[in-house]
Amino acid sequence: MHYVRIYADEAGESHFADVEVELAPIDYAPPAPPVYLSAPEPARAYVLMSAPPGWDGDWHPTPRRQIVFYLAGEVEVEASDGEARRFGPGGVTLGEDTTGKGHRSRQSSSGSPLHGRAVSMADRGDRHVEAEGGDGARSGRGRAGPVPAGSPMPSGAARRPVRGGRAAGRTDGSSRGADRVPGFR
Repeated sequence: MHYVRIYADEAGESHFADVEVELAPIDYAPPAPPVYLSAPEPARAYVLMSAPPGWDGDWHPTPRRQIVFYLAGEVEVEASDGEARRFGPGGVTLGEDTTGKGHRSRQSSSGSPLHGRAVSMADRGDRHVEAEGGDGARSGRGRAGPVPAGSPMPSGAARRPVRGGRAAGRTDGSSRGADRVPGFR
């Protein structure tokens, strides 16, 4: 799984970076089969958003560190380095260009609005890895794509990995899904 990070360098110019997210199999909602989850990230709040056809947001920094999940329609985002990318349903961006020139965005789907969910993220140090190049951010997640069953758990990804179809440490057959991932309650 991946998302696209939009960040500002030391000179205030914005850039894109492709980020791969490490996933691990977690017995998250027994008795349902395990699902692959990333390490939890602290968030503050979310909003649902809609931009009408023709909406055009000139140069602006992101108002806060936020991850946007695009649900319908399409948006074109241009970084100040000149690179432009389009995001539609299933697209995910992490806006971290809170300083500098920022980026510009325009609703690019004809006749239909852009719908999305923006989640304000808690402030923290960089915990991502660019797929290629980048601004020297420190690694915190790794580069792995889908994690095959039986692979080692990523650091901090889950307190209770799948073992024998039940969460480790539980012998009574009961389940508490949120307990499967540290920091997710």
